[in-house]
Amino acid sequence: MLDQEPHTPPALSAAQPAPLRRSVPSTLSRAMIQIAALERMVRTIKAETAAHLADFEPAALDRMCDVPTGLSELLAAGAPFAPLAVTPYAPVAPGVWFGVDPEVGGATVAAALRAATVAVPGAGSARTARLSANPTFPLVEKPRWVTLETAADIGALSGARGLVLDLVASLEIGSGNRAEIPPHVTATLRLKRADGTADDFLDYKVPVSSMPMEHSVRVSAEQLGRMALDTAIEATLIFVLPLYGVYTFHLDYLSLKAMAD
Repeated sequence: MLDQEPHTPPALSAAQPAPLRRSVPSTLSRAMIQIAALERMVRTIKAETAAHLADFEPAALDRMCDVPTGLSELLAAGAPFAPLAVTPYAPVAPGVWFGVDPEVGGATVAAALRAATVAVPGAGSARTARLSANPTFPLVEKPRWVTLETAADIGALSGARGLVLDLVASLEIGSGNRAEIPPHVTATLRLKRADGTADDFLDYKVPVSSMPMEHSVRVSAEQLGRMALDTAIEATLIFVLPLYGVYTFHLDYLSLKAMAD
């Protein structure tokens, strides 16, 4: 018989498994980083929630009352609307609109509201709603702002001794995304004065994950004192969205409550 050269089957070739050997550890490493980030977020939220609860006595909780906002009423009503290209600063629902930088970046926003009725064990059924916003950034130069904004009842705010903002939100990253998107939105309360001026307060970065999670922002009496609410004629709650990347911001719940005297 003729001697034959040793033959390595293609599946076992030393040159071919290398990309696979490199990709599997890389994928697992990314997964571990994401798991660690979620664990840190859960610990942070638990600590913040415990701190908020410690600030309220049972009697104080009884004095909490709702501050009507366009967003909370929109989500509570749960009347869906199909995806639409929003017109900046034109209402998509009463007291709800999107702000987009008109001069830089050419950004656009598509918005939709979806709703469903879900079964609640022992309580029948409940209506749930989700507002989704998908900004698009077509140019290299990015806009200076893209915002989700809602009017807040200034009368309900004016006598408050404290505020609590609760929301359930998430950030869905698009499959084609290549940008490192900041994992937060910034909550701002804008107060308009009778002389036409306006002041922004809070500037609170709300952490947002790829899974819907509840977040709570507390505004103390001391902070409210610096706002001079008695001189404000309008109040707007503003969520500043990330300014780059391929993503959809989902808002499932929003509640603004005031602590009365």
